[in-house]
Amino acid sequence: MDKKNKNFFAAGVFFISSCYLSFTMINLFYLSIEAPDFIFYRDYFDYFFGNIDATGRENGLLYFYLVSLSVSAQEYLITPLTENHIISNSIQIINFLLYSIGLLGLFKLAVFKKYSRENILIVFGTLNFLPFTINMIVTMKPEVIAFSILPWCFLSIEKYIETNNIKYLYFIIFPNIILLTTKATIIASVVLVYLFIFYRNYQIFLNFNVVKPLILFLFLTALILNENYVANGYFILDHSPGGGGATIPLEDRVKLDFLYNINFIDLIQKPYRHNHANSLVGLILLDTFGDYFQWYANNSRTLFYIDRVNFTGFGYFVNVREILALMFSLIFYFYIFFIASRKRELKIYLLLPLASIFIFCLLIFIRAEYFDTSRAELFKTHYYSYLLIISFTFMFLNVVKDDVLKKALLSCVVIFITLYLHGFPKNNFDNIKTYLGVKNTVSQLCELNTNLLRIKTDSNCQDFSQNICTENILLSDVRYIKTLNHETAQSIYPFSLLAESKAPVSVSNSSECEKFINDGYGYQSKYSTNIKTPVLNVIYYVFALASFFYISKKEY
Repeated sequence: MDKKNKNFFAAGVFFISSCYLSFTMINLFYLSIEAPDFIFYRDYFDYFFGNIDATGRENGLLYFYLVSLSVSAQEYLITPLTENHIISNSIQIINFLLYSIGLLGLFKLAVFKKYSRENILIVFGTLNFLPFTINMIVTMKPEVIAFSILPWCFLSIEKYIETNNIKYLYFIIFPNIILLTTKATIIASVVLVYLFIFYRNYQIFLNFNVVKPLILFLFLTALILNENYVANGYFILDHSPGGGGATIPLEDRVKLDFLYNINFIDLIQKPYRHNHANSLVGLILLDTFGDYFQWYANNSRTLFYIDRVNFTGFGYFVNVREILALMFSLIFYFYIFFIASRKRELKIYLLLPLASIFIFCLLIFIRAEYFDTSRAELFKTHYYSYLLIISFTFMFLNVVKDDVLKKALLSCVVIFITLYLHGFPKNNFDNIKTYLGVKNTVSQLCELNTNLLRIKTDSNCQDFSQNICTENILLSDVRYIKTLNHETAQSIYPFSLLAESKAPVSVSNSSECEKFINDGYGYQSKYSTNIKTPVLNVIYYVFALASFFYISKKEY
């Protein structure tokens, strides 16, 4: 094996190891029901499992159908104790698979742009640990399906511009239908990016042959929009912000200075949630690599936050984590602007996050009556995480280049600092090990984790799914890791048991539960019914996946 192949092999091992370790960290340390807006989007579960006739939401069906399908496949593991964990696992599995599809498309796009495969894998291995990547993977929102599709669309558009072969526009009809019927903010951001690409290459796109795939796209899109409308009860643009809360009084609505105001001193001394709700720049800088809104790494209901070591700063610089996140954001945005000014052909990819930020800025003034200026949560990084990932990839590819030592050093520095931002190291790892031993039993990678990571699992993998009467306070709430107080723990009881040809019974404690289990009763979750299938969404997605294969083929 020559040096080039050895380096590629080493980069491949690094990437695969990174995928496993990052996913396992996510799976064991974060419960996805704690992510933002889960309480709203879980309505899709009720729809797909037949509990309601319409979702009452406006987003595309496909993403939520895929998550529901994963829940259905694991329904046999669900007990009153494990339900939230199985739902979380389902979200993270589907999200990671979609993320992987997006990475493959991004890999192909970067290769098309003449970057070395070795460098791409090193960048991807680093990317797996970044806050906005982790946030996207743990959250049940459609941004992840946008990431799974968008790089493939960019690749096909690049090939069309280079070859003027109309087939590449036909290839992205189905991917774009899925992409542009998923969520209103995704539609607006992607359309803005496409308009910029059209402006830069209008001579190529002003072609009568382009009209044919466009008409076909519009016709097929109308069909899937109708399917989504029937299931939702709302059109995709009929969004009611915040679940339909009260409007903001006129005197409290957003002012123009929100766009340029910067609380310079408070960025260092008070980089805390809601302190920068009056500053667009502050929100972006504190949340891109940090967790300003406290939904993820700073969420007190997750293992990321619990028992973390807090290094003490000095003077004005006491908020070490927040300052590191701020520095990372400043460096990142400096480099994307710097590289974009020098490499015109990469400008569109480097500046992608600006498309979403611009759309959100328009939105808060157009619908100012819904924008809560005391919180400004519309500017959570998650909403444009799929664009940040692409932007970071091309930025970092231009930074690492071919210097082996530089690549290794930078990747290690970025990974170690992002691990610190996510709550590592811990003060008392004995408590953490106790929790992981329990949590690992409801992980799909239980046996692999036990063998590779030497997690001491107290019972056999999936044992909790086999004993529905089991109570364990650590699976009820990770915060009990600090107290282990069974008296204050929330019980899983009462719940109902069912048996064929017998009336349902309600059990209030483990002894009652075990008695009825021995009499032939069992637990049936609300996810045991056959799920509804959005036929057009599924058919279109199959065609979209097939088109990725043809997009990636080389021209001969």
